[in-house]
Amino acid sequence: MYDNEEKKPSLIAKLFKAAAICIMLAMLTVLCIRFFVSCDSKIMDDILKTPQIEAAYKASPGDFEIQKHEIRFWYVSKNPADDEESDMGGKILSLSDFYYIPATKNLQISVKFNTEILPDRQTVYSADLLPFELYLTDENGTVYSECSATLYDERFSYGYIRVNFEGIDLLKNDGTVDKDGDPARKNYNLHLKRRNADGVYEDYETFTLYEGKKYYSTVEYK
Repeated sequence: MYDNEEKKPSLIAKLFKAAAICIMLAMLTVLCIRFFVSCDSKIMDDILKTPQIEAAYKASPGDFEIQKHEIRFWYVSKNPADDEESDMGGKILSLSDFYYIPATKNLQISVKFNTEILPDRQTVYSADLLPFELYLTDENGTVYSECSATLYDERFSYGYIRVNFEGIDLLKNDGTVDKDGDPARKNYNLHLKRRNADGVYEDYETFTLYEGKKYYSTVEYK
């Protein structure tokens, strides 16, 4: 009669099962937290809609195009601000792909950085007080620093800057052509000046932004 009765799990078995469930839940929680922390700010790929851009879209929505250009060398590893003499590195300074709007000659790009590379981390930064100044130069050394829109955000140990440069033309428009017979294109570098503890901006890093590539994807205006 007792042989047919279902055996009840022992106390030890119940404890092992409860411990296994707790471990799985803890691992799942850690993974969720890591995923949330690793997510970038939404401004990284925002379309900055200036009045000029909105007017160009409304005037000809069917022809309006936002090009998305990849950057070949898009990040560098930097030292913390309080240990710049060593070769430790490990603090990321990186760029997003950049958007280019031919109709308005705007170039939009984001910078992501570990806040440990900032000399003054006590300052409250904003779109009106950025930890970096950004400007572009072309192959002739012409400086492009006019920005009509800027966003700033922070998430955990990272800061994010998104800017909209004005008056940027990817084409040379001087009658020269490339090897395929297409209009020749310019080259651009992005320069960053970092704000030091005394409030002075000094040269910090330069990225090769655009090397005349003709290939790009497109982004929906929304």
